[in-house]
Amino acid sequence: MPAAANRIARSVGLRYPFLSGQGTLVQARPLRRLTFVERTLLVRLSSGKSLLVFPNDHIGRLAYFFGDVDPKVTELLRSVLDEGDCLVDVGANVGVVSFQCLDRVGPGGRVVAVEPQPGCASMLRESIRLNELANVEVHELALSDHPGEGSLHVPDGSNLGMTTLEGRGEGAIRVRLTTGEAFLDSLEVAGDYVIKIDVEGHEGKVLRGMLGYLRRRPPKAVVFESNSYLYGGTSFFDEPCFDLLSGLGMRLFEIRKSLLKIRLNELTSSDAEPRATDFIAVRDDQVDRLWGRRG
Repeated sequence: MPAAANRIARSVGLRYPFLSGQGTLVQARPLRRLTFVERTLLVRLSSGKSLLVFPNDHIGRLAYFFGDVDPKVTELLRSVLDEGDCLVDVGANVGVVSFQCLDRVGPGGRVVAVEPQPGCASMLRESIRLNELANVEVHELALSDHPGEGSLHVPDGSNLGMTTLEGRGEGAIRVRLTTGEAFLDSLEVAGDYVIKIDVEGHEGKVLRGMLGYLRRRPPKAVVFESNSYLYGGTSFFDEPCFDLLSGLGMRLFEIRKSLLKIRLNELTSSDAEPRATDFIAVRDDQVDRLWGRRG
């Protein structure tokens, strides 16, 4: 019966037509009460790709019940990616975003998944093997503003997406750190590229560590999460992400929660504080793409 209930909920969830709200729904009591006996599951994403997930983890449950993690972010990434581009997915977890963008970059493109959690990185490598993919690579390390080692704090419970280098206390594992500049140089990306960063409060240090490379070779876009300004009593416009990306001449937009269409608000230092936690910075020549193709 539990397995049947899971399948029924999934069949309904895959028909959920909106761009936002999946995270709230998956935490709501009806879905929260549905659990899995399986430690891992192979699920089909909304893009049609198959991916291994941890079904009792928050990210895995989103992928299982809705076929995506955050459709509005996926759509924006897809809108600026072209055939042959490279996506650098920093904080890839088990690879939902990476796999959702595979058909945009095509077989001639490249997806680079950066994930320091050993369990998630191992799962992603197995998904790549099962799909016989030649253009996806996994780097089991963390990006920061300095090389060496760091303490990665993995939370207890059921949300590996909250793993962070910014944590304190027990429950940490040691992971290898490198700077984004050194890492991007090592990739030898020939054409255009897009970066997605979701590292639970470490985004500013990731960007600072790759600043030299970004100055030399500006990306088409950087999609990132930032929410510390909501809790720290500071302004978003004082956050490193805004300062570093606007300093590169990129235009920044908050990605607002919206049910039916992408809603973006351009940010300048004279604006009111944003209400979003997801943002996109784009090169000036890419701005029109945000309201263009969605396919």
